[in-house]
Order: sequence, then C-alpha cells, then structure tokens
Amino acid sequence: MKHACLTLVAAALVLMAGSIPGVACRCEGPANVKVAFAEADLVVFGDVEEIEGDLQTSKGQSVLFRAQQSWKHPAEIQLRLSNKTTCAADLEVGKTYLLFLKKHPDTPGFFANKCFGNLSGEAAIDAVKTFRPGTPVGN
Repeated sequence: MKHACLTLVAAALVLMAGSIPGVACRCEGPANVKVAFAEADLVVFGDVEEIEGDLQTSKGQSVLFRAQQSWKHPAEIQLRLSNKTTCAADLEVGKTYLLFLKKHPDTPGFFANKCFGNLSGEAAIDAVKTFRPGTPVGN
C-alpha cells in the first residue's frame, strides 16, 4: 500500500510539472528558409564570437555575433544579441550561423530564438547561396 501511494504521488508531481507554462520550448518553427526569411526582422550570416551569461537565469545570454552579411536591415559587423527563455537559440562560440532575428518589442536590439528557423554549419552556408547578395555590414 505504501508503494502504491508513493507511485501515485510521483505520478501527480510529473503531471503538475508538465503543466507549468514555460518549462519547455514548444514550437514547430517556420516551414522552410523562405518563410523564416519573410518572418524575420533581420537576417544575418556569420559567427558567434562570445557568449556571456547563463540560460538558466532570468537574464539569459548576451551573444556577440560577427556578421559577414545581413538582409532586411543594416547591421554592424559586431552585433550584441539577446538569447533567453526556454526557446533560446542553441548557439556555440566559433560556429557559423544564419540567424533569423526579431526586434525586441520594448528595447533596442534583436533577439535570437530556436523557433525562428536558424541554421548552422553547412546548412547555413548552403542557404545563404540561395539568397540575393546581402547588405554590406558595418555601414
């Protein structure tokens, strides 16, 4: 009987944890690169130079991104991006990315999110080849 009660309590805890909003990221992301491009406020291709902070805190991460090309909006060579929430983009220092970014609603700047359709490595390089030439960065 004691084992059955413990099992019941454990099952209830699992169900309650699964119903807490914001615990896990749930998104399908854009259907393809064209949709991701259309939905983004800024699209940049380049490398992550530095990541500060921790996704486990409310402040999240501050990402220093070195842009090689940009689309839809002029971009500086070095961009400081916000990366937080349970849907934070999976970014690593030294890796190449094609990021589809959105404007912050109430502060200047842009933020990354894994639901926006970002690409890394060869997939990013291949996708950039299908785009028209981007805006030179740093202007």
